[in-house]
Amino acid sequence: MFALNGAGMPYLATRTADKRLDWFNKDERRLLAHTVAGHTIIYGEAQLNVDVKTPRFQTTDVAIVETGSVLQRFEPRNVTRFDRMVALRDRQMMKAVVQLYEELLAADVAMPSYAKAAAADAYLYLEQPERARDLYIAAITDAGRGDVANVDSWRNGLAYAYSEAEQHDEAQAVADGVMKLTPTLANRGIPSVEAPNGDYPTATVTPALMRMYAERLNEAEKHLAELRGIAPFNGQVRLAWASLQSSREHPRAALEEFTLMQMDDEKSVSAEVGRGESLLALNEFAQAKIISLPLTHEYPENKGVQNLARRLDIHDRPFLRISTTLGKGGQLAAAESIFDAQLYSAPLTNSLGEEFRVFTHLSRSTGSVDRRLPTEASVPRSRIGVGLDYRVRDLEVEGEVNQATQNANKSGIALQVVKYFSDYWRIRLAADSNVNDLSAAAYNANVTARRLLAGVTWQLNESRSIDAAVSNTKYSDGNDRDVYGIGWTERWISGPVFKLDTLVSLATSRNSAQGVVYFNPASDQEATVALLGEWRTWRRYRRSMLQQVQVYTGRYSQEGFNTGTTSGLQYGHLWSLDDEFSLGYGLGVSMHPYDGVREKRHYGYMNLNWAIK
Repeated sequence: MFALNGAGMPYLATRTADKRLDWFNKDERRLLAHTVAGHTIIYGEAQLNVDVKTPRFQTTDVAIVETGSVLQRFEPRNVTRFDRMVALRDRQMMKAVVQLYEELLAADVAMPSYAKAAAADAYLYLEQPERARDLYIAAITDAGRGDVANVDSWRNGLAYAYSEAEQHDEAQAVADGVMKLTPTLANRGIPSVEAPNGDYPTATVTPALMRMYAERLNEAEKHLAELRGIAPFNGQVRLAWASLQSSREHPRAALEEFTLMQMDDEKSVSAEVGRGESLLALNEFAQAKIISLPLTHEYPENKGVQNLARRLDIHDRPFLRISTTLGKGGQLAAAESIFDAQLYSAPLTNSLGEEFRVFTHLSRSTGSVDRRLPTEASVPRSRIGVGLDYRVRDLEVEGEVNQATQNANKSGIALQVVKYFSDYWRIRLAADSNVNDLSAAAYNANVTARRLLAGVTWQLNESRSIDAAVSNTKYSDGNDRDVYGIGWTERWISGPVFKLDTLVSLATSRNSAQGVVYFNPASDQEATVALLGEWRTWRRYRRSMLQQVQVYTGRYSQEGFNTGTTSGLQYGHLWSLDDEFSLGYGLGVSMHPYDGVREKRHYGYMNLNWAIK
């Protein structure tokens, strides 16, 4: 029996021992039971690598029962507790792993590297990356000769722990180090006989993922492009490339790659989750749910599956959007202050369909007829409306009927259409027969307006885009205003903490009428250069706080007056909570010439988005 057990055949040894239980003392029987449980854990890990869905845990479940039996039947030994931690980790019962680890820690038990690594995996899963980081480091530092095969996987875990703890430089350094140390070929125990190293793809892809999570997307793309040239059909490379396309705002390219992967390997949960997320980004809500529901049933412990289900849950909620600007001074061409709120219903799944929502819309604008007069009072105008929102693949349409009150009372309709032709091109069309963002002087004179707008956007990725638009506003007093504009946005610095963009814009307008009561230049032109800085002060998984600053300067030319300088500064904060709630607020000051007089405007803003549960 001892010979069989020592040769790695504890199950056969057990059958032999069961015939002569009276020959063995309690310690010998415990050793045999412990060895059987340990081998069951190993077989469970092998099953996890080949089986899918719920049956993949069958052997691991047996191992958990066996370790529990050993601890119950015999005097508890720490080595069995260590093995139990591994089995619970493999079963994704991470809270139980942490509980057992902390019990051992409280008892001042010295733990081997593999037990520390199991606890590290559990803490990382439970979104406690700092605890995971320290345990991975301890496991790697204390690793003995028998742990050599596991050290690289622990280093990969350490890279993810650093990344999730927002220590992105350290994450990249660890991942790069593992890649340099991992050979492409591995000796299989026979001198001079080598085979492809199964750990090498992970080692080469992880550095790109660390850069992607750090929002250094150009570096990640360069690294993955090289890997695709070497191994275009490798599953890990393809998954990373598809995820990168999602990060670079190319959902169609991501969907195509994820779909091809899922066809090639129907067992790939990551490819199926990626498909679901890409479909959701493309407004194919019903298809995303078809993917999510069975995944949630079969892989409830998978983080990617959980995130997809969470995003779909958020999509299914009512939604509130509020945008507010309170200003004073220097805004003669439009409303001085405006409050705009839209409340959307949950999708009308049981009536019109998944693609539809109804919404209510309240807009209130205020301003002074001529703030150069110290006694001038504010003139308000409110507009209420109801509408229907429709979203499908490559098309978003929103229409409403509305009624204005207070100054220039009028009913109207508004329509917005966005059409996507690819990941790079889209157009937008808008019509509004009852514009609520006019100057107070116009409303005070009972002047209303209707507007048509058309725009086109080319977007290479998240870092570069060009947007052009043309609009025509017809005033009820007969005036026609045509506006043409183009803007180029470029990101120069991108990273986990700081981003820096520039925006260069050109605009010109023409008005057909002269001598009206509101600001109405015969023609004007404006050129602006802006710097947009963003500093992520704090982030914890899906919660973050950003500081944002914008500074701009430009030149404004109005027919009949000298060219003047425009300038402005804005500073604000943006809080995001679990993709459910975001709040942005800030203060700004701007200066702009009107009829040759450079006026200063002070303003504050507040924007809110809330998926209501």
